[in-house]
Amino acid sequence: MLERWRYHQQQLIKHGYMSPCACHGEAYRPADVEHVANVLTHMVSIIPACYAMSLMLVESTSSSHQLCGVVYGLALIMLFTVSTIFHIISYFDKSRESRMFKLFHLSDRYMIYIFISASYMPWLLLQNFGMFGINLVTLVWGSAIAGIIYSTMFHEKHKMFQTALYLCQGFLPCFAMLSRSSKGVNEIALGGLLYVTGVVFFKSDGKLPGAHAMWHIFGSTAAWVHHYGIWIHFYA
Repeated sequence: MLERWRYHQQQLIKHGYMSPCACHGEAYRPADVEHVANVLTHMVSIIPACYAMSLMLVESTSSSHQLCGVVYGLALIMLFTVSTIFHIISYFDKSRESRMFKLFHLSDRYMIYIFISASYMPWLLLQNFGMFGINLVTLVWGSAIAGIIYSTMFHEKHKMFQTALYLCQGFLPCFAMLSRSSKGVNEIALGGLLYVTGVVFFKSDGKLPGAHAMWHIFGSTAAWVHHYGIWIHFYA
């Protein structure tokens, strides 16, 4: 069965549906059809994200609601926008040596840390957590800054470690938060499951065709599940 799968992989590579695995220390170079899928799977969420932010601001009933709506809404918009621009640049810049490519490649990584931190703000600031919520928000944003610094210093190195950082930042504060309140636990759990499933595809470039686009689909769905939870519990 393994030999048969390897044969199918070679056929997919031969016909341009995927590229071979990247060498150690190098970034994966998607096939053209994968580039298109990578762009479209995040582009489709940009306008809905803008609309979602506008609804949050319209329904805000306090300055805390407005703050969370602006920070979380902008992070949601920028997550999809930066990723879309990066994948468009990646499609046209085959050399991957331009300043624009390097800037947006790093920015794409930065946005993951920023979005995770922004996603926690409504859950931590719009419940009666007091200083516990404020301290945890500070800790989450501190971890985002540390992650951004790490990405800048070790870009495209220690990829598994960086993935572990994303997961730790995403999950560890959640346990502390849920120890104080079970509000939204179903949406949080489902979104977390989708993110973890997506990570499997995130690490499967060169092994499965369109793996990165599948990561986008799982990640986007998880983000919208969490947004739904935030909306129904704090804004609707």
